[in-house]
Amino acid sequence: MITDDSDVWLFGANHVYRHFFHQDQFVEYYDSNSIVNQLGLDRESMIAIGMIVGSDYTRGIPNAGIITALEILQEFHGNCMERLNKFRHWWKKAQKSDYKTDSKVLKHLKNLQLSEGFPSQAVYDAYQTPKIDYDKSKFTWAMPQLELLRE
Repeated sequence: MITDDSDVWLFGANHVYRHFFHQDQFVEYYDSNSIVNQLGLDRESMIAIGMIVGSDYTRGIPNAGIITALEILQEFHGNCMERLNKFRHWWKKAQKSDYKTDSKVLKHLKNLQLSEGFPSQAVYDAYQTPKIDYDKSKFTWAMPQLELLRE
């Protein structure tokens, strides 16, 4: 696949070429097996990271970057939704005034602000089983229907 969009991994890409059409940069090649072997990040982990930091389908957790996402994955185990649901369950308990921990990581994670719908099963499902348009008809451009856009 040729793309500069990192969400491609969440959809299950195996081989990706970046900067293919940039004449001022070298083409970069990435392989999902190398990512798993060198970073330990399989597709489920990458979907979880995308759901935490934000992606095409979700805003994620405010102020959560890749390090925070990796900390969550390190603390909570299972597939993507299991990890994120365990994290949410723990986070709810950690919001109580009597919660105590010596862990710097957990103290940091406790201060995150999760939205009511996090984690979203619909977002997970959209990455696992995307709706694909297999229409083979020739694409044509047309004038936008301005009245419908206004509505």
